[in-house]
Formats: sequence, C-alpha cells, structure tokens
Amino acid sequence: MTEPGRRVRSGSVLVLLAVVGAALRTAPWWQPHRFLGVQEYDDGVYYASGRLLARGLVPYRDVVIVHPPGIALFMTPFAVLGDLTTDPWGLGTARLAVLVVALANLLLIHRLTRAVLPAGSPGPLLAAAAYAVCPVIATSERTVLLEPVVTLLCLLAVTLLLRRPISWWSDLGCGLLLGAAVSVKLFAGTYLLSVLLALVVLREAPRAARVAAGAGLALAATCLPFLLLAPQAFVHDVVTTQLDRPLSGLGGLARLASMVGLVRVPHLLVAVALAAFAVLAVRRVRRATGPARLVLVVLLVTVLSTAAAFLLASTYYPHYGAFLVPPLAVLLALLWDEANRSARGLRRGALGLATGALLTVYAVTAAQDALRPGPAPDLSAVRVLVGGACVFAETASLAIAADVLQTPTAACPSWIDGRGVVYTESPGWRGRRGFYDRGFTENRAWQAAVHDQLARADYLLVGQDLAVVKEWSTGNRSYALQQFRREESVGGRGVQLWRRAVPHTGQRPEVPVAP
Repeated sequence: MTEPGRRVRSGSVLVLLAVVGAALRTAPWWQPHRFLGVQEYDDGVYYASGRLLARGLVPYRDVVIVHPPGIALFMTPFAVLGDLTTDPWGLGTARLAVLVVALANLLLIHRLTRAVLPAGSPGPLLAAAAYAVCPVIATSERTVLLEPVVTLLCLLAVTLLLRRPISWWSDLGCGLLLGAAVSVKLFAGTYLLSVLLALVVLREAPRAARVAAGAGLALAATCLPFLLLAPQAFVHDVVTTQLDRPLSGLGGLARLASMVGLVRVPHLLVAVALAAFAVLAVRRVRRATGPARLVLVVLLVTVLSTAAAFLLASTYYPHYGAFLVPPLAVLLALLWDEANRSARGLRRGALGLATGALLTVYAVTAAQDALRPGPAPDLSAVRVLVGGACVFAETASLAIAADVLQTPTAACPSWIDGRGVVYTESPGWRGRRGFYDRGFTENRAWQAAVHDQLARADYLLVGQDLAVVKEWSTGNRSYALQQFRREESVGGRGVQLWRRAVPHTGQRPEVPVAP
C-alpha cells in the first residue's frame, strides 16, 4: 500500500476509534435525566468549588476541598454559565468539555506512540484502541473527574519533549503544563519528577532547569494566591490530608487488576502479566535511542512510580487507574511492535489472538459498564417546591441536579464536600481500619456540624433512606425523622425530599451525636 493510502486507512481507523470511544463515554447520558442529573459524587464537588469561587468564596479559607485549586479554576467558567442558565446545564456543559478532552487525549496517545515507533507501524492505532475502550478510562471520562484533565496536560507536556530543534520555549511550556497538572491533582507530580529525573540522567540538566522553572511558574500562578490567603488550611487540606488518607477502596491484587481495567480477569494472571510487562518494558526502553529515548524513559518511570504509589496508598478508587493507563498504552504498543516485527507463523498468530482478547475484554467490560446505569431521578420539581428556602443536600451533586445549590451562610450553613471535611478532621486513620462508616459516626465534631445544618434547614434532599443514612449518627437520624416529613411527590430512584414539619424554635437544640 502506498504511503498516502496507508495514511487514509490509519486516519479512518482513528476516526472509528474516536466514535467508539465517544459512544462508550456518552451511552449513560441517553438515559432519562442522566446527562443533567446525578452521575458521581466528585463532579458535584468540583463544580460547586468553581461556583463558590466565582461568588467570592476562597477554597481552603472559606470552603473545604482536599485537592489543589486547579480543578476549581477549570470549573469556574462552567459555574458562571450555570449562574446564567441553571446549574444542571452548567455541569452538563462541563461534561461535554470533558468529552472533548477525552477525544484530545486519544489523539495525543496516537501521536505520541507514532513518534516513538517506526513509520507504518500499527502500534499507534493499538495504543489509541486500548485508550478508547479501556473501561477504567471510559468510566472516568463520562463526567468531570480529575484524571482526564490531568492526562491531557501531561500528554501535551510529554509531546513537547519531542520537539526538534530543542528550544527554550518548548521546555518552558512542558514545565508550565506539568505544573498546571500538579495544580489539579498531586499525582501528576510523578510525571514532573520523571521528566526532571530523565533529563538529569540523560545529561540534559539545562533542559531540566527550564522545565522546573515552567512548573514553578504554573504552580505559583495557580496555587500561590490560595496559599497566601490561607497558608495553614491549604497545606493541611491539600498535602497533609492526602498523605494521611484513611484505609478505603480496593486492596491487594484486586487493586492491581483495577488499575489496568482488568477486574474481570483472574487477578493473579493480571499480576503475572504486569510483572512480565515491567521487565520487558525496562529492557526495551534501555535500548531506545534518539529523541524517543527521553519520552520512553519518562513514560516508564511514570508507570512504575505511579503503580507503586497506588499499591502502597491507603486509599484507592477505580478511577485512579485512568491516570496510569495512558502511558501504559504507549509502552504496550512499543512492546507489541517489537514482538510483531520479529514474530512469524504461529507466534504472530498468538500475538494477534492475545491482542484481540485484551481489546475484546476491554470493550465488553466498558460496554457493560456504559449500559448499566439506569434513569436518574427527576428532580426538576424540587426547585419550584423549595423556592428560596434553606436546603440541606446530602451531596453537592444532588443540589446541582435539583438546581438548589446554595452559597453557605450563617443562617443556612452547608458543605460542598462532607466526605472531604471528614478526611481533613481524621488524622491517624491511615492504614488502621476501614473508614466507612466509622470514620463518620465516630467523628463527634462532624456529627455536630451535620446536626447544626439539619437544625437550620427547611428541606432535606438525600440520596438514601433517611432512616438509614449510614454516615449519620443514630441521634442525627432520629432528629431528622422527628423534624421532617417526606414529600412523596418528589424524588424516586433512591432520592428523597423531606420538608420541615416542626417549626424552627430560634434556639439551637442539644446536639445528639451518639453513634
């Protein structure tokens, strides 16, 4: 096949992969009330942080969030749009933006892989295919999470390392992008440290200095204002809390399988395959030459350090793997290309079967995950019913879906991240025991704050049966049941709206915080 014909075919396959990837990410949106409704806990926190920032409330000083401020800055334009329209449409527009980010990531994976492989190799399409159908990534790119944004910034940064001739500006730009990524999620520091380490080891210290300068500028621009406004709270919420996260999420080999989206494959088999992959990848990268060598060293160090950090961390949730898989996909394509070039006969057939099996498992799992979510609750009537009354929403996502997200005031206090507040108040849980539900019920200060919010609320919007809200103490559940009556006409599918039945007394009642 001629070179133009090969490019047309490759471009057509890439477009098909983009369509498949978009379908896997957007399939749940077509369920009734799902696109503008509740999808995640975290996306509501990120949107609300941008909304409150746009209204003058400063993260860490006025609002608790347990991540760097980059995501609040990213979400602020969408929150402003939500102010002009409605919050469901503000968050919905942000979800559309994440879909654009996802497609950009797929193209960057293809471009980066093509840059490190010989011309004409199918490897870039394999890497793009793995990214498109990997269930961990598809799930994380259906709404606003940290991983898609961080991946975009890091892939752009690594791509700049390939620029020739080497320029001061491309190195500075690489650092700016990596610094911006760290300002969204601290784990992006593995990319930054990998780039600096690789440049120093490869005797390109001046380039390392330029990258470090760019990263410092980006971090100063995004984080320094918040650090100066609330230095103690910033360090505690962003750094201390992340280093002392409680024991929660998957563990052991299940965690390892989850990192690469293979939870339905025998976990021991996944562990053995990944160990072999690591050995082969190290050997292959050591033989790399030219500009590709720097990029491959960066990706390899990032994969190994990130995997080790995830395995050792007290807390792990499945969407974390979306940060690991992109560099892993490039290295997988590198090894596949080498094996494909040397394989003959049965060996090439076996390689094809193994590749097809991996992509099939990915695609089937991602499709099942995409089709699993059913309709979301219809909360459109909540806004009309509650008017301007004080609403206690169990999560920010519920408040946004109902368009009743409120700015916290003394008369109507609220959190945008109740779980994050518990994390900031729970030092010493790390690695000792499971956090849910005792981390909530045993935290008397948190239960007292919940009770204060309940006592001032006119309505409660909860995503579970009020009688069994697992994070609340028995006393708080009893108090809520005594003070409120359910609005049967609103909610459904696990969501309940409760109206105050006992008038406010004007006095703060005794706080029942017994577990």
